[in-house]
This record gives sequence, C-alpha cells and structure tokens, in this order.
Amino acid sequence: MALFDKITLQKPITTHHKRLLMKKIAAIGEVLFDSFEGKEVIGGAPFNYIYHIHQFNKLYHLGYETGFITKVGTDVRGEKVRRFFDEIGLPLQLLQSNDSYETGLVKVNFNAFGSPDYEIVEQVAYDYIDFTPETKAFIAKNMAFLYFGTLFQRSGHNKKTLAKCLPEENIFHQKVFFDINLRQNYFSWDVIDSSLLEADYLKLNQDELYLLRTKYFAEKQFYYDKDFIDFLMDEYVLDALIVTKGGKGASIYVDEFNFWEHEGKFCYDLKDTVGAGDAFSAIFTLGTLLNWKGHKILERAIDFSTEICKIQGAVPQEYVWYEKFKGWF
Repeated sequence: MALFDKITLQKPITTHHKRLLMKKIAAIGEVLFDSFEGKEVIGGAPFNYIYHIHQFNKLYHLGYETGFITKVGTDVRGEKVRRFFDEIGLPLQLLQSNDSYETGLVKVNFNAFGSPDYEIVEQVAYDYIDFTPETKAFIAKNMAFLYFGTLFQRSGHNKKTLAKCLPEENIFHQKVFFDINLRQNYFSWDVIDSSLLEADYLKLNQDELYLLRTKYFAEKQFYYDKDFIDFLMDEYVLDALIVTKGGKGASIYVDEFNFWEHEGKFCYDLKDTVGAGDAFSAIFTLGTLLNWKGHKILERAIDFSTEICKIQGAVPQEYVWYEKFKGWF
C-alpha cells in the first residue's frame, strides 16, 4: 500500500556519491512575513512545512536533501529571508528575487479562541516564481516528495511554473503532496481540480472538506463525509487523504476500508494555532518516508501540531526545540 512504501537508499561510498543518491523533499510556493502583535516572523504554509522537515533532517541525520522554491523582493524583508536560508542551510539557488515586487506579507489577527484571521497582501514577489534552470536541476533527479498548496497559484504566472514542475508521467518526483489551504477568495475550482489531478496525497481541514462537498460537489448529495472522502480518493486516485479537525484531532484515509482516526490533545499552554496544519503535513511526510505505521503517523502528527500551538508563530526560533522528539527517530 502506498502509505507504507519504504524508500531505501543505497549505502554511499563517497561524499560525491552520497549527494547523487540522496532523496529530495521540496516545496514550492509562498514565503512571507506574518505580522502580528507588533512583530514580524517568516512564514507561509510551504515554508513552515519544509522548515520542519529540514530541521528534523539535520538534527537526526535522516538522509534527505531539502529545498524550497520561492521568490522574495530585493527589500529588507527579502534580505532577511536570504540570510535566514543561508543560516539554516536551505539551498539559496532555489530562492529567487525580484526588484519589481515586495516580499510577501500577511497581517494576522487572532480571535478569542486563538484562531488566526489573515489579511493577505497581493501582487508580491512570490506571485511570480519562475521555473529556473536551478529549479529544474534540483527537481530533475531523486525526488521523493513535492509539496504545494493553493495560495501561490492565485497568479497565472505561477500556474504555468507549477505545470512545468509537474510533467506528465511523474518523471521528476515520486509523490506529490497537495495541501489545499483555502484562504479567503484566493482559490478557484480550476486550481483545486488541476491540483487534485496531480496529487498523490491530499490534506485539508474539516471546513475545507465541507466547502468542497457543498460548493463543488453539491449535486452529488453525499450523506456522510466518509462517502465524500471515498469519492475523492477514487475520482482522483489518491494514495491517502488527511482531514485535520483542530482540537478534535485528525483522520488519515488510505482506501474505503483502511483509515485511522485520532482525537486531539488538549493544549494547556495555547499561544496560537498558526502553522499547526503545516506541522501535521511535515510529520505525515517524514512518517510516510520512514515507513511508520499509519496510526503512529497520525498520533505523532497530532502531538507535533499540539506542541506548535504552544509557541508563538508557526515555527520555533531555536533549533534545540526539536530535540524533544528524539524518540521518534
């Protein structure tokens, strides 16, 4: 079953051979600054996702090469992103720049329950990501996972770029992870449908599942969510579908008869829920590649997401924060 596929690497003989054989995990999409409570922190769903994977990979020597394909402006925020990527070791050749548009920005406001509302600035650098020779060179060999969402596909330019990253017959990458992330009005049925056609793994939250079911598939009149989930998996030939439910937990479905559900964990020291879903996606990806059992992937993804809710913002600022998960690896 696809969820339990184990990717094994040949034992490298030299550093050069190790680099050639190393499997890659990449994300494409927005990098931006989340502005809240008088401070700005680097964020964006694909950035949060690849940041977690990158840090786990470095700390526990998991043997993957990570990359993030995005674009920033030639402004102060863009320079901060470039310095940060260099500091943590994300490949700078995949970080594009543009002097015509500013680096992405989102103004985040929180309601009484700690849930974020987003004011997303339009016409920014990440709306114009290019399919560069450096991008093609990175994704052309040894790809294990490619992750993307919907927000960066709001521009026609990026739709064309993504299409070049998703050639026919999947020759560039082994698995595609689509995190639906429906933000405000920055999505369309064409984007959702074309992305689902490319996806092997789909992640969405309970609200997004309801929106798809009632807005785009209303004529089907599914009585239960499970019926709709089974339909999506068959219609788009998905290996797995993930539904996150906030504090109520999450579910992973691999086919009509095989699925796992797990209740949420109460967060005693809630700061905010920014990036919780991205954290879940990161652990799902690592768990799948490392051949964890389905119920273990779900349990650990919920645990990790809960820990993210205890910090301010989507990612921890200190590398040592990840040491608490040593037992997983």
